[in-house]
Amino acid sequence: MGRQGESPSVYLSLSDLVSHWPSSGVARREVLVIASGFDPLYPGVEDPYAESTIDATERAGINVHTILVPSARYAETFRDDLSEGKLIQVTTGAGGQVLFDGAFVPISLAPFLNQLNVVLKNQYLLTFAIDRDRKKGGELRPFRVQTEEHSVKLYAAKQVLVPGPSQLPPNDPLPR
Repeated sequence: MGRQGESPSVYLSLSDLVSHWPSSGVARREVLVIASGFDPLYPGVEDPYAESTIDATERAGINVHTILVPSARYAETFRDDLSEGKLIQVTTGAGGQVLFDGAFVPISLAPFLNQLNVVLKNQYLLTFAIDRDRKKGGELRPFRVQTEEHSVKLYAAKQVLVPGPSQLPPNDPLPR
């Protein structure tokens, strides 16, 4: 249900999608972004739109996967590197997969889509217990997943939303 063309910023578009995506209990929520990462509204190093998008996707529990399709206009420039870096930050912050290798225009998206298919088929649900937050709207807390196995790669969001008292279901048995 993309809204192509309404915003020049991929980050504002992604934030808008996340804010309008209905909440669903335990259903997996994934987004594939195919973009250059360039934000004409805020092309600098510090981009509040990219940062707020990371926050919004983490709060919503949505994994963001990206395929970089660099802009020919900025190919192999500092601006191109910045754009790629912002896209990587959004993806890794949301626990998704970076599905590109280098800042080259891909000949085909098929290898990246096949890689995404493998990622989606090899996901697991991790459940953990944590004390509720006392703040009304909850808060994002740092989160790290690790394994004792060698040569195993794990991808997870860098932060998770710990719900506050106002976000508890009415018959929740957990202490308030």
